[in-house]
Amino acid sequence: MWLIVVVAAFVVCTYWGWRQHKRYTWQLLRQGKRTTGVVIANEKTNDYDASSDPVWCPIVAFDDHNGKRIVAKPKLSANKMMRVGQEVPVAYFAHDPQVMRICTLRFILEPLLGNFLILILLTSFLAVLFFTDSGFTEETQLKDTGMLVYLLLHVALLFAAVVIRVLTHYALRPRKSVQSPYSLNQYDISMLLGGPKRVVETAFACLAHAGTVTLHPGVTPEIRPERDARPPKDAVQRQILHLLPHHPNGIRLASAFAHTEVAAGLRHKLVSAGLRTPERRRYVIGERFTQAVFFLALLITFQRQWVHYLTHGGEILPFLFLDVLLTVLAMLAFMRRFPVTKTGREIKLTHDISTVLKLRENDESLIWHEYVHSASLQDLRDRPEPPAVPPPSWDEQVRRVTATMSVRAEEWSIESAWLSSPTVMVPLHGWKGYRDRQRKPVGLRFWSAVPGNKGRIQKPDNAKWTPKQHRRQAHLHQFGATACAVIAVASPLVLCFRQSVEQILYGPLFLICGFVGARLATQAKKHRVAALPYQPNIARRPDAPHPLYLRSFAADSRLERPAPRQQIKTALLGSRASYIEELAHVAHGFGQLVAIGDPRDSLPGLGPAQYLVLPDPDRDRSPDRLERWQSDVLRFMDNAPLVVIAAGRGRGLLWEFRQATSRLPPRRLVVLVSLNRKEYAGFRDEAGALFHHGLPRDTREHDEHGLVDHALIYFDADWTPHFVAFARHPMLQLYRGRLAFRLSVRRYRNQLAHALYPVFRVHQVRWPGFEMSVPFGLADRHLLIHGTSLGRFGVYFGLTGVLIAFLVSWLT
Repeated sequence: MWLIVVVAAFVVCTYWGWRQHKRYTWQLLRQGKRTTGVVIANEKTNDYDASSDPVWCPIVAFDDHNGKRIVAKPKLSANKMMRVGQEVPVAYFAHDPQVMRICTLRFILEPLLGNFLILILLTSFLAVLFFTDSGFTEETQLKDTGMLVYLLLHVALLFAAVVIRVLTHYALRPRKSVQSPYSLNQYDISMLLGGPKRVVETAFACLAHAGTVTLHPGVTPEIRPERDARPPKDAVQRQILHLLPHHPNGIRLASAFAHTEVAAGLRHKLVSAGLRTPERRRYVIGERFTQAVFFLALLITFQRQWVHYLTHGGEILPFLFLDVLLTVLAMLAFMRRFPVTKTGREIKLTHDISTVLKLRENDESLIWHEYVHSASLQDLRDRPEPPAVPPPSWDEQVRRVTATMSVRAEEWSIESAWLSSPTVMVPLHGWKGYRDRQRKPVGLRFWSAVPGNKGRIQKPDNAKWTPKQHRRQAHLHQFGATACAVIAVASPLVLCFRQSVEQILYGPLFLICGFVGARLATQAKKHRVAALPYQPNIARRPDAPHPLYLRSFAADSRLERPAPRQQIKTALLGSRASYIEELAHVAHGFGQLVAIGDPRDSLPGLGPAQYLVLPDPDRDRSPDRLERWQSDVLRFMDNAPLVVIAAGRGRGLLWEFRQATSRLPPRRLVVLVSLNRKEYAGFRDEAGALFHHGLPRDTREHDEHGLVDHALIYFDADWTPHFVAFARHPMLQLYRGRLAFRLSVRRYRNQLAHALYPVFRVHQVRWPGFEMSVPFGLADRHLLIHGTSLGRFGVYFGLTGVLIAFLVSWLT
């Protein structure tokens, strides 16, 4: 069977490579038009880290035969970082200039030789399988023939599922086409992009701008109708004002508005325009039914193959792998091509609007895009980077959005009148796109379901799970994590008893189950914390003496990753295995570690107790006035016995570093470095001036895998910095006349404990390990002795025992 799989893969790869080079090499060189382009940037095509080199692809700008500026990447490229501003020969198709290639010898031969090498490797592997006698006997081939019949049965069932999906798509598609032209106003766009809640936000923005209601952030009620104001003529606004006294929360108000006749009229208009399917149960049933048909085909095939395997034996794992692969490919290919609950117009319009908004939200990309398309090729060669311009104001951003949408208003059938309204950003971005008459954002607790820092930390826009539901989710996630861990542990055991080519799949299965299990266990821990009526030991007052942990919210995903080779233990036991959890445990001698919670997260973070800061009602009203989160950070910082700040980039994080260096004694500050060497160099250049003696250089070295571990920086009383790189397995250290000993039972906890030992000594806090005074080593020299991990020690101990037993038996 494996011979059939490899032959099929060989044929597919060969055909794919031939098609690529036929279209992107021979046809381009023979039929394409030639011109000269300029390299304007180099783009990384892989996720670069310290363990691998980046793969570069140049971005080239050139003028086609019609004089239109084209910016494209070559379809087949060499891994080479080209000089920005370099002129290169280019070949492109006249009908599709985005399909282009760089016509240099390296960029033509390197992809061809790479694919040829892959073809040789596949051919060699195929030859090894073909000439190997084990696993390909006549008896095995007869057994696999029955499995192959069921594989063909699965293909037939998948074809039937695809046919059912296509028939369901056409049967449930609205039969009546739009007879009269339609135009979409701001409420139609709001309903299309954000549902009833976005409609309510748009209505309140219009009412506040007209003076019908007034906004009072932080004061109950925050939205108050004006008694002397004229009643609005708009039906949506009248309905919202009618519901406002009975629903003081925005989420409940949106839920009540969704069941009104006005909302039904908006939905009916979208249905008539072909931008929404009717809200009928048959569409949902059709979607669920067609999904179930694909899984039913997989289940039937699996049942028949399992019965055949128990009866006649043979190999089953490669067939199951092909069954799952074919099912996933069929679902991905046809379920999006033939939607049931969404129309084609809806998908296209929402995608076009989101594409325009993403381009307009990124100012640097927009400036670069406009410069590349407006400058001449000579200017791009001489000065590839755009001239520095100040960041656009809010009015400039609104002007860009309205200008772009006005150009495509006729294509999208959008009314152009509301595009000139000051509230044009609310239908597109929600309430965060609203600005008052002073162009300042208005934060309201009206849209938040968090009453305060008491109780669970929940996402304001999605706070709808009860503690019982959180506990249920925690049990489900932990069950899935345990199941993945059991499968991962059983894979090597099965590998010992299987003597076939089938065993090569157990390695990827072990890695995938370990990763998924660790992820599920992490989510289970978060759900268990969210299920508590009150967070344990949560800091309810910012002036409480708790150690403080500050970081950029973007660093949470990096610091919450499990330790290497700890995924199975995390999935099976749910134990602490991330840096942030171990940091909270090690710093427990200073008190309960507290961090500012991310209000965008629906679940609390791992490790420190989360303190949620509510939206500031007076945000950006005065440049000299601190925001609410800044005031809470300063109160925490002034009373904290220890402040740990994770190195990173960002305006808010730099403000925290500036305040820490100006308000704290040097020995109360620790900088946690979770960046790689290149990122730390950028952070050192940006934030080094905030420290009295700057920041130290990076002394970390790459390990055998090409990776660098984390580090931390602590300071003496005169702000002299000390860079401490985490050792792989620290065991014993000598520091100022004291020996500190701690075994590497938990790798991350041991690294943090040994790196923070000087900080514990200075603050006279009990260190989580064994220490004793010695009459030597009284100087400031810091001596560290490395050990080994507990698992490696167990392997060495076991091998030594086996060797001793063998020698004893041989000698006797």
